[in-house]
Amino acid sequence: MSLTRAFLSSGLPCNENGNFLPQGSPPLPYSDKASDDWTPFNNRSEFELADLLYMHVQMSGGNINKLMDIFTAYLHKYNGQPPFSSHAELYGIIDSLQVGNIGWESFGVKYSSDRINCPAPWMDNIYNIWMRDPEIAITQIL
Repeated sequence: MSLTRAFLSSGLPCNENGNFLPQGSPPLPYSDKASDDWTPFNNRSEFELADLLYMHVQMSGGNINKLMDIFTAYLHKYNGQPPFSSHAELYGIIDSLQVGNIGWESFGVKYSSDRINCPAPWMDNIYNIWMRDPEIAITQIL
């Protein structure tokens, strides 16, 4: 089981060999990666596909699933697997990327301006925003 798969399957932190760390363990020290280490992706092709779909095309989750279904159908005759099983797996791998030791934070936003006579349903919803603290991220980059 790879490091990525071990982490994603349980949500528990593990070391570089996929062995789970004791609860409450501090993060492992930073180490330079080899030039061919694409962790948490399995290889450069997976990374580049994720970069294309998520950053450049900004493809919807539903369309990512359709694309992975096409990959699955095409690769079936070669006993191959698609790079990602679904958009959820792709997003999980992206979310597992380490940015120093900065944790995720979230907050909710809701429409609060004046409402018209027949407000749209989205005006009543609370939308969750997830982010890592940009000040800490920039400090660690510098």
